[in-house]
Parts: sequence; structure tokens; C-alpha cells
Amino acid sequence: MLACYWVYQHVGKHLKRTGSANSAYSQWIETYGGVEFDDAVQKVLAMVNELEAQMTAEQQATFEQHFFMTCRFEYMFWAGAWDRDSWPL
Repeated sequence: MLACYWVYQHVGKHLKRTGSANSAYSQWIETYGGVEFDDAVQKVLAMVNELEAQMTAEQQATFEQHFFMTCRFEYMFWAGAWDRDSWPL
């Protein structure tokens, strides 16, 4: 979930700065580029950092592997949308 939050935060902030040629995305941009969502992401990051500080080295390594896997899934989601991939099943 963290990877999704973090990506949406970054994309939302970027689009808030640069805008979109399509006004249909304005509500999405306002939601994910706004202060309320930024605050929510910061709270999630703080919780994750707090949990991570309590983990053993082995738990941290496992957590890191899971986080990187979810980042890959987020990348695949966005790349699939960009490339207009069809559902493979």
C-alpha cells in the first residue's frame, strides 16, 4: 500500500505543478496533489518508519523485498496504462 500512496503523492504533486491538458483530471489532481493527501502519506510514512525501527535485521530485509515488489507492481500498473496494454487473461 505504501508504494501506491507514495506514487500517487508524487504524481499528484507533479500534475498540480504542471497541470493537465484534460480538465477531466482536475479532481484527481486536486485530491492526490493536495495537502490532505500529502498529510495522509506523511502519516503512513511515519508509521512505516516506526514499525521498521522495531524490526530485526531479518524482518527489515523481508520488508524491503516486499516494498520493492510492490514498487514493481506500481510501475507495471502505470506502464500498462501508458502503453495501453490489454488484460492478459
